[in-house]
Amino acid sequence: NWNGNWLNQYNRSDPNNSDSAINAFEGCTFGLVTGLDTNGNIQYADGVIAPKLFNDGTATGKTFYTDGQFGLQFNRNGDTYTLSAVTGEGNLTGLEYFNNPVTGSTVYNHIWTNNFWPMDGNLGKDGKTGQYQNEGNYVGVGGNKMYPTSDDGLAHNNMFGMQYAVQFKLTEDYTGPLEYYFFGDDDMWVFLDGDLVCDIGGVHSSVGEYVNLWDYVEKGEAGTHTLSFYYTERGLSGSTCYMQFTLPSVSSATPGQSTGALKVEKKVEGQNANTNNDTFTFKLGLTGSNDTPLTNTYPYVIIDKAGQSNIGTISNGGTFELQADESITINNLPTGTKYKVEETNVPDGYIVSHKGGIEEGSTAAVAVGQIETGNTANVTYTNTITPKLPSTGGTGAFRFTFGGITLIALASVMVITGRRRDEHTTA
Repeated sequence: NWNGNWLNQYNRSDPNNSDSAINAFEGCTFGLVTGLDTNGNIQYADGVIAPKLFNDGTATGKTFYTDGQFGLQFNRNGDTYTLSAVTGEGNLTGLEYFNNPVTGSTVYNHIWTNNFWPMDGNLGKDGKTGQYQNEGNYVGVGGNKMYPTSDDGLAHNNMFGMQYAVQFKLTEDYTGPLEYYFFGDDDMWVFLDGDLVCDIGGVHSSVGEYVNLWDYVEKGEAGTHTLSFYYTERGLSGSTCYMQFTLPSVSSATPGQSTGALKVEKKVEGQNANTNNDTFTFKLGLTGSNDTPLTNTYPYVIIDKAGQSNIGTISNGGTFELQADESITINNLPTGTKYKVEETNVPDGYIVSHKGGIEEGSTAAVAVGQIETGNTANVTYTNTITPKLPSTGGTGAFRFTFGGITLIALASVMVITGRRRDEHTTA
């Protein structure tokens, strides 16, 4: 009990009673959290005793998943992003759609869930509960009791959490929408630059909240902002997580995770190097410290010859293009990430070499190395022009220009935690 609020004070709306669903917000416990500290850890209100749920330490029954094991995917329409899938074990898809669940022969008469069960493919320590013909039981403070039936009558891996963040960049003249919308259960806390802007706490039925971020951001001021999300599913029955936001120039941020960066530069030497406008293509490989391919996407900044910056995102297996005197910096790479950069489709008339990385596994066109905490790994590729005599005599050089496509998608890092729950644990 906290401020008169019990753990399951209102997780009992009737799916076939529209008035009950409309009033589901009465089951929320507002004010459980107050903000984030400088390390990105949640600050709880006075009197709230909470385990370390997210990136703030260990807790009994908690398993911490990181290093690219899970990732979020969003459908993008302009600057609007809608959560559509969770990558990892199980590859949960279709999250942009709601449905009306069926439990046995019971078909509910309204739509309210997108069946957010990303941990079903990874049982961890908890296992699955909620099958309507075999709920299972547990021993709590009140004795031996049955687990609740899940909304769709199937067994699921409940009791998990997620933290995620995005960065977005505002220019002085941007006047477009800055919006965030969430619908679901249970706890969802959203922070803009550490300040709480969305507060849906407690174990409750699915509810929604819309946030106009212009209420918290001064118009006409340029800068980079971070929107951080903290979510839990701890009601052991339904699970819904519908998320949509409209933000400009989105890239990712990884709360509480040790990261580094990779910088690749391109130099061209030899005859006519100063006027060289050829484009050079590179392929990027990213694996974890255990050699498992990373599944997330990571933000990059390309600095062109004029000193202008262009941002985007890239993932394992992606490609990027550079011209002479340009560079790319890929940020938020988890500590221990093994990188492989390969210059591909080198035009005739060039000799390729590079500096940086480690010798083992490297060739003239391939650089390999590992990301260290807080450091930037630097690789410089140099293409030397080799003159070729034309048939009429004299010196000359062949030039080739290759076009390319840069795929821009939302970068996401997600941390999923699974934990146990006692029946009468206070909020």
